[in-house]
Order: sequence, then structure tokens, then C-alpha cells
Amino acid sequence: MGPRVVRGFVLGLGLVSLGLLWAFLGHGPSVDLVVSSVLRDLAWPEREEPYVLLFYDPLCPVCRRLERDMEEDAVVRRYVRYVPAFMHQGSYEAWLRLLVERGWDEGEARVWLEQMAREVEGSGLSTTPTAYVVNARGEAKTIVGYPGYRRWREEVLDGLGVGP
Repeated sequence: MGPRVVRGFVLGLGLVSLGLLWAFLGHGPSVDLVVSSVLRDLAWPEREEPYVLLFYDPLCPVCRRLERDMEEDAVVRRYVRYVPAFMHQGSYEAWLRLLVERGWDEGEARVWLEQMAREVEGSGLSTTPTAYVVNARGEAKTIVGYPGYRRWREEVLDGLGVGP
């Protein structure tokens, strides 16, 4: 094999690798998320359809970035309902602090967290943040990961059926 063939092989391998990376980042990992009626009913705060169930871990750096990006977006925030995810050690305690800071009674917060933890465990959740977007007709779309706020927002609003 000459140098030209080797360069062609390396270039081809590089292009295939970039294509695979684009496909992964462009579409996110696939997930078969099972959202029980308990998750739908108990996500916080309560909202009617359409809404976004945001599986959120306060210790996940990507979740925190999404939360910061959403801070100034009143349009999206009015649809968000939180589902506690416990992907990192200490997430339960972080969720408990967050709820108590928002006025929850600690005992009630613990009961809610325990119930939600069981439901989330059975949901198949593997990545945070994950958004389960439900439109006014009850149809759902799952957005796994965070491809950046602009794209995430577009996907959420499209899934909600409310437009940009």
C-alpha cells in the first residue's frame, strides 16, 4: 500500500467517524421512556396539557445549564413540570433542599421524592436532562439530552404544538 492509499483510508475513516458523531449528537441517544400515570399526575408543579415533564437532576451539570438557559424564557417555563431524577450521588438530598427552599414541608417532600423515585426507576430513564413533551391532544415526544438551548427550545415548542 502506497502513501496515497493510506491517506485515503485515513480520510475515509475520519469522515465515517465524523458522520457517526454527527448522527449521535444530532439525534441524541434513543430511549424507551415509560411515563406512568403517577409520573404524569405528580410531576411538579401541576399543569394541564400541553406540558413538558422535565426529568431533572440538580447535580447534573447539563441539567443546571438547561435550567440557567430557561431562566429568561417565560414562554417555555410556563409549560415545565419537574420530575426528580437521581443520577448522581447526593441528588436526593439536593432535591429535598430545593423543595424545602420552595416552601414544601420536609415530610411531604420526602414522601413525594420516594414515590417519584420508584416511578422514575421503572421509567427506563438513562440520561438527564430528558424532556417528555405532551401536546394538547395527549401525544408525547421525548427529547433526550441537551443539544443547546435554541434547538432544544424549538423541539419542545414543536412537541407542544404551540409554535415559536
